[in-house]
Amino acid sequence: MLISFKFITYIICLILYKSVTNASKLTGARIIGLIQASSETFLTTRVFISGYFDSVQPNSKGHFVFDNIPPGKYILKITSSENRYPIYEILVNEIQLQEGSIFKVSASLYNIESRIAEEKILHPIIVTPTYSVYNNEEQENIFTTIMGLLKNPLAIISIISLFVAFILPKLQEGLDAETMEELTGNIIGGDYRSKFLSNIST
Repeated sequence: MLISFKFITYIICLILYKSVTNASKLTGARIIGLIQASSETFLTTRVFISGYFDSVQPNSKGHFVFDNIPPGKYILKITSSENRYPIYEILVNEIQLQEGSIFKVSASLYNIESRIAEEKILHPIIVTPTYSVYNNEEQENIFTTIMGLLKNPLAIISIISLFVAFILPKLQEGLDAETMEELTGNIIGGDYRSKFLSNIST
């Protein structure tokens, strides 16, 4: 379902791109992208292309567009206070035809550390966050809740009681009588503990 949704989204973006790429009117390429994230984050999201001071803000659906980008190599970055996004290398080539020029756009994931382009991706670009503050906060809340329970003596006692009352008898059922006798016979008061656990399980 997710793959089909991405495919449909890509087709829509491609149709939009083809419909506005007119060699007689454009002096450069049109770079189109779609950010797949919560619309609430778009207010603090900006998209930058190297060599241009003006950034663009995605619309309410996450689409962004750069018009009339001349041939060359560019770095596309997306900034957001809530999410972190991949960095892309954009390559614009001009192809001369009899009726005029057309512009071909190709994109690749860009490794900022090695400063090289890596995996090629489709254009229009479909962008997903590599890190989300919201997801991280949820994980931290779960971890904090678990740690809080472990620091609570009543919670620890409850966990031990549940283990003794339910889990330990189940483990005991998996042992035959001879094995159980050997285990409890080597423990002082083992017979008493075995009878106690048997009474709990019944």
